[in-house]
Amino acid sequence: MDEAEVKKLVQTADWAVKNPGTGSMSVADGAWLNNQADIAETISTGSKLTEIHRRYDPVFIPEAWGQEMLEIRQNLMAHGSKWYKFLIGDYKKSVKKLATFLNAAMPDSLEQKLELVNIVMEEKRLSAALQSFNALGERLFRQHWQQQRSDWALLKNAADYLQAVHTHIGKGVIRPEIIELLQKNRDTVTIRQHKENTAALLNEQEKAFRALFQHLDFSGNGIENFKLTAQVSVLNRWKEQLPEMHKAVQWNVLKETTQQQGAGFLIKAVENWNDAGLYLKTALQKTWYDYLLEQAMLNSTELRKFERSTHEETIAAFRRMDVLKQYYNRARVALKHWEGVPKQEGGGQINILKSEFNRKARHMPVRKLMQEAGLAIQAIKPVMMMSPMSIAGFLPPDSIGFDLVIFDEASQVRPVDALGAILRGKQIVVVGDTLQMPPTSFFDKLNTDTEDEDNVTADMQSILGMCDAQGAPQRMLRWHYRSRHESLISLSNQEFYENRLVIFPSPGSKTRMGLAFNHLPDTFYDKGKTRTNPKEAEEVADAVIRHALASPKLSLGVVAFSTSQMQAIQNAIEIRRRKNPETENFFRDHTDEPFFVKNLENVQGDERDVIFISIGYGRTEDGKVPMSFGPLNNEGGERRLNVLITRAKRRCEVFTNITAADMVIGPAAKFGIRALKSFLYFAEHGKFENHHDDQPDQPRPFETMVAETLRKEGFTVREKVGSAGFYIDLAITDPDHPGRYLLGITCDGKSYHQAQSARDRDRLRTSVLEGMGWNLLHLWSLDWFRNPAAEIQLIRDAVEKAKTQAERNDSMEEELAAELRNMVREAPVDLPETAYPEYEPAVLPAEIAGQELHLFPVGKLSGWICEVVKAESPVHFEEVARRMADANGISKIGSRVRAVITEAVEYAVNNTWVIRKGDFLWDPEQATAMVRRRSGLPSGSRKIGFIAPEEISLVIEKVVTDSVAIQPESLVPMVARVFGFSRVTEEIRKYISEAVGFSIENGSVYQEGLFLKTASDTGQQ
Repeated sequence: MDEAEVKKLVQTADWAVKNPGTGSMSVADGAWLNNQADIAETISTGSKLTEIHRRYDPVFIPEAWGQEMLEIRQNLMAHGSKWYKFLIGDYKKSVKKLATFLNAAMPDSLEQKLELVNIVMEEKRLSAALQSFNALGERLFRQHWQQQRSDWALLKNAADYLQAVHTHIGKGVIRPEIIELLQKNRDTVTIRQHKENTAALLNEQEKAFRALFQHLDFSGNGIENFKLTAQVSVLNRWKEQLPEMHKAVQWNVLKETTQQQGAGFLIKAVENWNDAGLYLKTALQKTWYDYLLEQAMLNSTELRKFERSTHEETIAAFRRMDVLKQYYNRARVALKHWEGVPKQEGGGQINILKSEFNRKARHMPVRKLMQEAGLAIQAIKPVMMMSPMSIAGFLPPDSIGFDLVIFDEASQVRPVDALGAILRGKQIVVVGDTLQMPPTSFFDKLNTDTEDEDNVTADMQSILGMCDAQGAPQRMLRWHYRSRHESLISLSNQEFYENRLVIFPSPGSKTRMGLAFNHLPDTFYDKGKTRTNPKEAEEVADAVIRHALASPKLSLGVVAFSTSQMQAIQNAIEIRRRKNPETENFFRDHTDEPFFVKNLENVQGDERDVIFISIGYGRTEDGKVPMSFGPLNNEGGERRLNVLITRAKRRCEVFTNITAADMVIGPAAKFGIRALKSFLYFAEHGKFENHHDDQPDQPRPFETMVAETLRKEGFTVREKVGSAGFYIDLAITDPDHPGRYLLGITCDGKSYHQAQSARDRDRLRTSVLEGMGWNLLHLWSLDWFRNPAAEIQLIRDAVEKAKTQAERNDSMEEELAAELRNMVREAPVDLPETAYPEYEPAVLPAEIAGQELHLFPVGKLSGWICEVVKAESPVHFEEVARRMADANGISKIGSRVRAVITEAVEYAVNNTWVIRKGDFLWDPEQATAMVRRRSGLPSGSRKIGFIAPEEISLVIEKVVTDSVAIQPESLVPMVARVFGFSRVTEEIRKYISEAVGFSIENGSVYQEGLFLKTASDTGQQ
């Protein structure tokens, strides 16, 4: 508490002493200030009403108050001044009524009568007004409120006092604790004594400080305004530190010495600069460093002659020469090879090759050819790209050898498969990743019913592991190129590669990039039945369609943790593709990187712009989260996860119904499960759950200084953009799209100095970053020190240029997207759906389900087969077998069932009950085929191979007849569409093309040049 607070306390006590007796009132109520006008009107109304009763109660009887006087007053006003008023009935009636309210005789004059009437009316109005303030009066004055009988003088004094108190509290003149004091109605005598004592002590303190300052000849340091505890502390410190007065003597000696040495300007700086103790040393150091910099420039010709344009021209020349050297070396290799190519006029093995070239048929097998002419072939083609199995199959052991054998994706090559290639080489280079998929025989098995969890392949050693075990020299390829955003590889870099990868940062994009997390809490994993997450599969399928519509330029792949989930996603996508035919262009356009849906086991080697990951496993319908994630639970499961999460180039989206918080794992959990938990946490939060940065944060004074200057210029600057291994020193953010960087700034600071070579520093890193979309500017420290303003303007110009280019690119992309959305597609040439009936499968009698098929007589089975053929002719044998099996309740057609049905078909054919044409069965009474649509059939029956060539030939003839000179490749999708196939696969295309050949052979159509025509076209010509 300081002096001002003490004075406020005295003032508060003074006001408490003035309390007129408000303790029983609502002292703390805010209405004393908020309703001042109502309080004043209440007291005024009550006072006036009390005065009226005091004067006129003797005049009126008590019942007169509150009576309705308006009519009496109207009659008095209307007739009271007339001389014949005694003849007017209304007037006489009113006077008579007024007389009944009086205790005395009726006055004679009209004015006196009206005064009495007005008094009654005024009393009634005031009573009503006072009644309206009754709630406020009871609330504020409590028991002091007696309505008309209240002591209005007491209430007015109390109101004035409490209003003044609340006003002074609001202004800070008195302390708010006075409210509590007034409510307790303390003894004012005691308060008055304490107030007087405190005021006297305060006066004594002021006199004591004045006497102290006068004795010390001291103008004061404001101690009198300190808090009381601070005053005591300062005074005690003065007393205790009195011996330190010698320091003032030391200062005087130092000051004198400094002036004698010619540095008196420092004394002036110390005496006139309040922050000298903080910054004088720094200022002296800066002066010293400026001197050193000046000396360095004077003593170094290279630094003195440095100039941006010349130096950057030298770097550009180095880049050109370095690239030219690569092309030169390629030309040298090509020339070396050309000089070693055997001459055509040579003999030996060349003659064997020439003999083979001239043959039209019966060529020598490749293995034998390599045996007899391998050296000549190797001289012509010294580099061969072959799989290990191809080497074993086509190259005899004693035919040719190689100087160098290179294995790529070596983690997938078994040692037993690689030995043949190794034995044919003098040295080998094995390229692979021990943290990716090992060799697996899972897909070599014909039994596809094997569950993913049962596939144990992690312990199968590869050629890569074998070489590693033998202690072969190793070298890590650290630069990571695939991921266009650092978040796509950061988790793998930390979890699997010990942060040793060099990850180049992304410049960002207007659209979303990097790792995204889609939490689907409303879905569940059907562990007991389908082993899928159906709703999650539908969400993934919806995301695929959205991608096809919004981002058709970006290739896409979908990966599921299990085969069952993969199939569920495929089915869901197929349904949506039928409903959204406009997306078919997307599914056809990416020929180099086609859309795929795969499971975890067979995705290695694939990469796409965007990858969708469907976990599938997770929370079940009962709310439990079993720690079962298919192959990840096996030894080496982390390799599968590492492969999976590094497939995307631009964006990776995770779909799951769990989060990392839902995964409760113990200390004995497999590495794959722990890595999955880390991956889900990183995908959801964008940071590592347990982050350990092994690289110390080294000071970067130049980069920090540039960043601070640019921030003062209004730029949003980020330092050290990227991940461990490689950072861009500074990056300027696009203010309109914060997820994108307009400009990357590299400085010739510590990171530039630590580059391994000039090629890395000035060409490779720059080319990689520019290839990822960065706009780069190199800031040279010498230019910055010489003229920072010019460098800032250079940066500003580069930012404006980059922003203009980005806006232009965005505009072009938006125009292209709008053009695609507004494109008027050519209406597909299609036959009316009503032109052909739907395919109607046969319905067999219930009798067939009575016992197993092989127990029925052959004749009985043949009869049922004839029913199927009669209803569906021409029908494929597999469809007949399926109808019989379905009717009998068999889900899978085994060898025994197939043999029984085959025997029954043979019996029917031999008895001419049905006719066989290839794989199709015909009704003998049906001379020609009938076209039927297959869109309503189940997926197992909707196969192009189940349609008879004669049926397809009819559609081909119809399409050719309705078209004008149509080419075969244009005919294929139109024919497929008639049968209900919305998408043309390679199988469909091949089958229909063969049917075109069948139609040409039977004469229904013919080909003239590039076009197909019918006989009617010949007649028209």
